Amino acid sequence: MPERAPIRTVEDLATAAPELIAEYMAWELRRLVADTDSTHLDFAHDLDYRAPGNVSRWINGRQPISGEGAARLDRAYPDFGLHLTGERFSTLHKRMRKARAIVPQSKGHFDVFLASPMESVRDERPDGRYAAERGMAREMVAALMNHCGFTNIFYAGHTIESAADWEAPDSSLEGNIAALRNSDYFVLLALTPPPRPSGVYVEAGLALALGKPSVYFVGSDDSLPWMLRAANAHQSPHLPRVSIQQVESLEQALGRVRAERGRMFQRLD
Repeated sequence: MPERAPIRTVEDLATAAPELIAEYMAWELRRLVADTDSTHLDFAHDLDYRAPGNVSRWINGRQPISGEGAARLDRAYPDFGLHLTGERFSTLHKRMRKARAIVPQSKGHFDVFLASPMESVRDERPDGRYAAERGMAREMVAALMNHCGFTNIFYAGHTIESAADWEAPDSSLEGNIAALRNSDYFVLLALTPPPRPSGVYVEAGLALALGKPSVYFVGSDDSLPWMLRAANAHQSPHLPRVSIQQVESLEQALGRVRAERGRMFQRLD
């Protein structure tokens, strides 16, 4: 259990980015688990979840605590005192959503723009395909930061937990174009073809038009739209360099990132 809380004062909380608030909530959750000396399965059962999957991801910081999860935590552990006096998991979740609205993720400079299927795999189930795709994308973000030296990565799904959090298409397109324009590299993570038309291929095309060196992690290049399948073969001075990485699993994709570190991107410059 870390001794230092990610957010230490109410003043810091008032100006914290949504990602930091999510990290603080995970820190408090790990402290609660340690205090109750529970397994992840026991803890999930206390929250009336049948399986520990989402709870484990919350505890490990791989997925922000959902609004419903925060409410269940407050009901199940009403006497648990958070480090920040006067706050509850539910109030922290509201602060996180408000911070996300005030500080759009598309502002500023990004080392990498990561595109992973989102709306095309949307469903209402907390353990559905969107949750799985989101979990894989967040693992890729962590790998790129830990092994390639990147510090600021744009991933639109980072704070989108469920269908209720989706923006209007025009707002999403505008924000994503702004973020892509301000990114050094583009990474596509689409190991399995989306079941419906997906914006990730629109973003891949935009990255080409904007001259962004790109890496595509796909199960097969046959799953790519026809015009993207040969993106890595073009020698045109009007196109950026593209590396198509055919991988069988997320573990293999992460393994390549770990093995090659920043060289995977340096070869594209």
